[in-house]
Amino acid sequence: AVAKKAEEERFAREAAGEERVQREMIDATRKAEDKLLFREADEAASFAQEAVQNTEEEHLQREMVEAVRITEEKRVQCEVIGATRTAEEERLAREAEKAAKKAEEQRLQH
Repeated sequence: AVAKKAEEERFAREAAGEERVQREMIDATRKAEDKLLFREADEAASFAQEAVQNTEEEHLQREMVEAVRITEEKRVQCEVIGATRTAEEERLAREAEKAAKKAEEQRLQH
């Protein structure tokens, strides 16, 4: 009976030891899964942040291209206005010169 009781206690200790090992394995597995999930979450967050940054950079680049285009259009408009003004001034100067010649000719005829 004592031997049987000792054997039962040994089996109970082995079973308890196996349960402890199983609990430790389950705990270790959970910790590994948590680490993996945290790593995946970090990677996903980094990817999302990079995507947002790229989108912002692309938006800024489009705005810069648009600003350069508008600036170029304004520069061309200024050049056209300047050329038009110069041509108009030259035309008026020629007309004034013709009028002055005509007035001089009329003065000399009288």
